[in-house]
Amino acid sequence: MRTLSAELTAAQQQASSRPYVQCLVNDFWGNRARQRFQRFYTGSEPEAFVAAVAAPDGSLVRARLEDNGATATLHVSRVTSPGSGSTWSSWTSLEAGVSDVAGCALALDGTTLLLFYVASDDVSVRLRTSADNGASWSSASTIVAASGAVGHIAAAVSSFSGDRVLVWSEGATVCRSRYTAGSWGARTAWTNTMASVTGLAIVHLLDFQVIVTGTQATTLHPRVFACRFGDGTIGTLNQWSALRDVAFGSVEGDVTFSSPAVCFTGNVFRAWFIEHFAGDEAYDRLHASEMELTFDFAAGDFWREPFAFDYAPTSRGVAAAVANDTQTWLVAAAGVWFSDAPALPEIDVTADVIEASVEANSEGSTAVVVLNNESGRFTTYGSGGDVPVLQRGARLQLSPGYQTSNGPR
Repeated sequence: MRTLSAELTAAQQQASSRPYVQCLVNDFWGNRARQRFQRFYTGSEPEAFVAAVAAPDGSLVRARLEDNGATATLHVSRVTSPGSGSTWSSWTSLEAGVSDVAGCALALDGTTLLLFYVASDDVSVRLRTSADNGASWSSASTIVAASGAVGHIAAAVSSFSGDRVLVWSEGATVCRSRYTAGSWGARTAWTNTMASVTGLAIVHLLDFQVIVTGTQATTLHPRVFACRFGDGTIGTLNQWSALRDVAFGSVEGDVTFSSPAVCFTGNVFRAWFIEHFAGDEAYDRLHASEMELTFDFAAGDFWREPFAFDYAPTSRGVAAAVANDTQTWLVAAAGVWFSDAPALPEIDVTADVIEASVEANSEGSTAVVVLNNESGRFTTYGSGGDVPVLQRGARLQLSPGYQTSNGPR
């Protein structure tokens, strides 16, 4: 029940009253701020493991591993004022002779950038740090040794404790090490089981939220899973939740998944992964899914049906980095995309409302709003102009009321 103000109550009791309808149009899909990615860079770099992070000074820092055959070369890039006109093709070789079978990861710990990768022995996980927003990097230190070849790697930092968590895969097993009280903890295997692991991604919000791709134990069904590594908020400290479906296929089908990325922006969890189809008209296509903060990341039932993204990598996906809470950067070795969330600004058309009606029944509802266009403000509907948000798919918010003695309510 909603309580009316004294002004509204008085207006409602009049024999006749002048209606007032607040009308807002904004770039949301339901309660999810919509992203509309623009591609800022299309380069010639070969596909590679990639990582990205938004530095405190506004720079976008990228890392990629360029395969040389038996080993790879670790390259880094720092774009100080990232935008559509920036130079994205400039890379610096940081270290040659590192693992070409494991990935790399970037994370932010306060004002310190963390760059993780694996040595040429495929088992020694290394860390370099930067205290100047990626302009320079420390020498490498080995922080943990895997028990088998590292296939995928991801890292995040707790916004509560400042602890760093590194996760990686050894075959079908996911392991982790936690940096707390100034030292890295021992390699510890998770408590879940999979038949294979084809990718890992992690972000911290309340707890460490993890996306893992691969195949399900026993059934061998291809899956994109969500799970939680506890930071003591919702999940028990250092405990893993069960695996929950984000996207799924069948072992009898020709679909598999790999190379996930995940971030939290615009109050929405957002995940990306590659869907591989090996049947007739085979394809490799980046897909995306999203879920509102109000739902449980690891519940698995509230992720949006995955939808295709206009990028077709064959083996590596993208990395995601967030700036200013609402801005998302997607990075591939030869690509950079950007979107705000919401991507387009909200408009208030209340002053232009001539008529508004809403009809609701058991089969659904319909809303019709008639706007005064004497100014020509809405002439460019669907094609940008002064009101680009006014287009198919925008969210319409109507709030009915009255003109009262103290103004509209």
